[in-house]
Amino acid sequence: QHALARDRVRYVGEPVCIVIAADRYIAEDAAEAVVVEYEPLASVTDGAIAATADGPLLYPELGTNIVYRAEQRGGDVEAAFAGADILIEKSFHFHRHGGVPMETRGVIAVPQRDGRLHIHATSQIPQMGCASIAAALGVGPDMIRFASPRLGGGFGVKEAVYPEEIVVAAAARKSGRAVRWIEDRPEHFVAAVHAREEDVTVSAAVTSDGIFTALKLNCVANIGAAFGLVGNTPGTAMVAMVRGPYRIEAIDASVI
Repeated sequence: QHALARDRVRYVGEPVCIVIAADRYIAEDAAEAVVVEYEPLASVTDGAIAATADGPLLYPELGTNIVYRAEQRGGDVEAAFAGADILIEKSFHFHRHGGVPMETRGVIAVPQRDGRLHIHATSQIPQMGCASIAAALGVGPDMIRFASPRLGGGFGVKEAVYPEEIVVAAAARKSGRAVRWIEDRPEHFVAAVHAREEDVTVSAAVTSDGIFTALKLNCVANIGAAFGLVGNTPGTAMVAMVRGPYRIEAIDASVI
């Protein structure tokens, strides 16, 4: 994923260019004057379709939309199911949702005389933000001072390194002047990261006295158009936590 879209735009709200002005009003007027010509491509929003061989590819060079797999296997699952008194199967759909903190995202980048860059951002991961910006700019982490002030809410929405943080830092370094970007509420609804969206099928082998002897789980987690820092969280959590605090001897769980 590039900080600004190049050959193709992969999701609504993906940044395609940057406009810098003396104040927000001039910048927004200038942004309205930017004309981008788009050629429609096949889209895919369903995780199950995206995972098939026939699904449109977001990144054709990768040859697949599957970027992560997690598995947990143990015990004799088939024997447990063959000897079960009761078999239960249930499918679940967890819809997509996102956090809406009182304070939207924002980043300020201020160049220093010694060549360092001071970053102030509403981020839950300042250490990783510092490392990511340094890597993107091709400088050492010691050249970036990343400060995260008290946040007006985060809820995981700010637990990501966003393209805007990279772009603002690059613009400040290139111009030699302080650059800031503050997200408004409509931008937040469109472009902030989402969570969940999973389709899960679970099968359980149970004895007549209510003991779960085995579980099978298959999950497709739709993480959107880019693999972020916590993009693997839904799947990993599903596999790692499916047994909860219970002693279930046999399990076959997989997530893509």
